[in-house]
Amino acid sequence: MELPADIVKAHADARHAVLDAVVNVLDQGVIAGRFRPVDTRVAALGILGMCNWVAWWYRPDGSVDIDTVSELLAEMAVAGVPVIAMLREDLDHLERLISDQ
Repeated sequence: MELPADIVKAHADARHAVLDAVVNVLDQGVIAGRFRPVDTRVAALGILGMCNWVAWWYRPDGSVDIDTVSELLAEMAVAGVPVIAMLREDLDHLERLISDQ
């Protein structure tokens, strides 16, 4: 079943708006020195990807508490931004080593 074109466009526009908003937050964090410089679009996509999986982790019976899941995801997302930067630095270093040979 195909969705009407106006709904497809509204969905795509909303997805882009959310991505832009998360990228903007990450950009502001980098500028303020709270995050290490990273490709904020890639970091935003990673964070949003984690958020998309909440539906699979959440259990309405209380065995997995939504507050616990949301706090853990937020912690992982914020901690992940510096990790992405470190990986980029490692890759840059490796590329320099390879190009020197």
